Amino acid sequence: MKKHSFVSGDKYSRWFARPVGDTEKLVIVDGQVWDQVVSSVPSDYRLPDPVTIQVLEQALRELDANVKDN
Repeated sequence: MKKHSFVSGDKYSRWFARPVGDTEKLVIVDGQVWDQVVSSVPSDYRLPDPVTIQVLEQALRELDANVKDN
């Protein structure tokens, strides 16, 4: 039988670089999966990671520059 847990939105949202929804709400998760995720990721883990954000922002700037030049 699966164990389901309620997790504070703050605990869930802390992994995202940008706010995700209403952090006042509770998120229903599979307790076993949640415990495994929490114990497996570094405390500073973020989605998307800052390097990915930088790469995407640079690509967008280059695309904008190319569109303006053409």
